[in-house]
Amino acid sequence: MKELQIKQTTLGRGKAKICVPIVETTDTEILKKVEAIVASKADIMEWRVDHYDDVLDEKKLLPLLREINEIRKDKPLIFTFRNANQGGVRAIESRDYSLLYNTIILGKLVDIIDIEMNVDPAVGQPLVQKAKQAGIAVILSYHDFDSTPTKDVIIKRMQHMYTLGADIAKIANMPRSQKDVDATVEAAKTLKENGELFVAISMGELGEFTRVHATELGSCLTYAALGTVSAPGQVEIEDLIKRMK
Repeated sequence: MKELQIKQTTLGRGKAKICVPIVETTDTEILKKVEAIVASKADIMEWRVDHYDDVLDEKKLLPLLREINEIRKDKPLIFTFRNANQGGVRAIESRDYSLLYNTIILGKLVDIIDIEMNVDPAVGQPLVQKAKQAGIAVILSYHDFDSTPTKDVIIKRMQHMYTLGADIAKIANMPRSQKDVDATVEAAKTLKENGELFVAISMGELGEFTRVHATELGSCLTYAALGTVSAPGQVEIEDLIKRMK
């Protein structure tokens, strides 16, 4: 499998790395959560900035991000604005999405950015290119909170992400039956054989298997909760660590 070195963490080597999301809404809560993640056994943190009250206020966002960076030190950080139509807590216009990500990329303030596949290509593609030029890794992601496509559709969708420049392809589907979970599992097995870096999640309680057994399925990341969850089915980090052994 390919490997991606982010600070002291190597994605694609050994066990799936555990990522804990930051979903708090205020500066104080966010910084406290960052400290808790640093003190935990998490490998990576993700700032879900769609939860942040002042996300579109650059004068508040950037100083807070610099404080986060002082605390996290060598703990890698993923920057993610999850739009409402992809499971986020608020909607954002394409222009604002572009401005937000361009600001973060130009400042080289994070290690990885997560860009949604359904973003206007005229916005998403330049962001991918600029991130790579800045030495920032790219996750291209697709979330479906209503259903799960077939194994072949999942694979095709994720392979398309690589053609668009993804370092990591991520897909999260909501299962309605065990058959849906199996589709995600089988797609992951095929992607693992291809050696690319990916994250394949079946959400909710039904899909918990894909989070706990991420390493065996080939996912390079699995997302865990530290008090609060960012998606259905996330397992508390201590419980996840025990179950991953």
